[in-house]
Amino acid sequence: MAMKQKKKAVEEELKTGPDIARIICVDPATVRRYAREGMPHHALGAGFVRYKLNEVLAWLAQRPRKSKKQPAAAVAAGQTKGLKL
Repeated sequence: MAMKQKKKAVEEELKTGPDIARIICVDPATVRRYAREGMPHHALGAGFVRYKLNEVLAWLAQRPRKSKKQPAAAVAAGQTKGLKL
C-alpha cells in the first residue's frame, strides 16, 4: 500500500509542458526550447516529457534575464502575486 501512495505522490509532482507554460506565462514552444537549453525535464518514453515545478523554477532563477519584463523570471523569483498558479 505504501508503494501506491509513493507512486501517486511522484506522479502528482510531474507537470506537462503546457502546464509549465501556463504557470510561468510563456508559450509551450518556449518550454520545449528551454528543455533543449538545459532546463530539467524527465523523458517518460514514447515522446512523453514531464517537468517538476520546483526544478523548473530553480533553473529559471539561476538563468540570466534578457528582459526586465520576463514573467518566467518573476515566477522563479517568487513574485507570483496576481498570477494564476
